[in-house]
Amino acid sequence: ADLDKDGRLDVVLGNEGLIAGGPTDIAGNITVYLSTLPDIGTATPTPTATASPTPTPTRTPIESQDPDINRDGFRDAKDLIILLEQQGNQSPNP
Repeated sequence: ADLDKDGRLDVVLGNEGLIAGGPTDIAGNITVYLSTLPDIGTATPTPTATASPTPTPTRTPIESQDPDINRDGFRDAKDLIILLEQQGNQSPNP
């Protein structure tokens, strides 16, 4: 609504979720946004630099013919976790 009749929107209502209102519940949480724009126009800031993505190092897996990668005598999930880490994936939490 333009409460002060300056041509700008002053209040916005939004809804999300569920509001219990008796026999017919209404979907939505009421959110009120008040306009904080000044009466005069403001200049848009000009970016001074652009961000560059940082490359992620690639790990080369250790070649192994034996599935017992950690050589503990068992072929188990620990070997799989080591293999996944070598391929650059994070290990799951045990």
